[in-house]
Amino acid sequence: MPDPADEIRLIPVPRSEPPLDPPQPAGDEPLPLDGPVPPPAWLQDALALDFSPAEQAALRLLPTYERASTARAASPALRRFTQAVAEVLAGARPMRQLHRRLSPDARRMLQAALGTYGPWARPVLRSARVHEVSQGASELVAILQCGPRTRALALRIERDDKDWRCTAIETA
Repeated sequence: MPDPADEIRLIPVPRSEPPLDPPQPAGDEPLPLDGPVPPPAWLQDALALDFSPAEQAALRLLPTYERASTARAASPALRRFTQAVAEVLAGARPMRQLHRRLSPDARRMLQAALGTYGPWARPVLRSARVHEVSQGASELVAILQCGPRTRALALRIERDDKDWRCTAIETA
């Protein structure tokens, strides 16, 4: 009779990916439920990408121009945006939610690539790296897991004094 200690047991492995959203700082307090509420700065059906003031400042102050060979990890805000673009490509999210952050050319590129990632599984962002190619323009390269397949996604992000926009999208 076999010894029960010699049996093979399956044990679930914990996820190794860090959470996408950073923990909230202690100083951020929710809006009071009574009193005036500031008007929303959003469009109907738009994805809620109105970042905290710290994230807005980080996006406006992308690192100064570096050699093209140096890349850094994408900020949590850009990771969320990249995840949203991947979900649009998979058909899990409507494209109109990204309307404010896409240039007209990027909208056409995204429209042409709709359904590329297939409906079988929601894409999961595995890695995202950013490097600045010129003053005010950065390129983001992401690796996504889409069911059994691994996909690549490239975004060009351009910024001006006030805001940033995705101007080009390529996927493979």
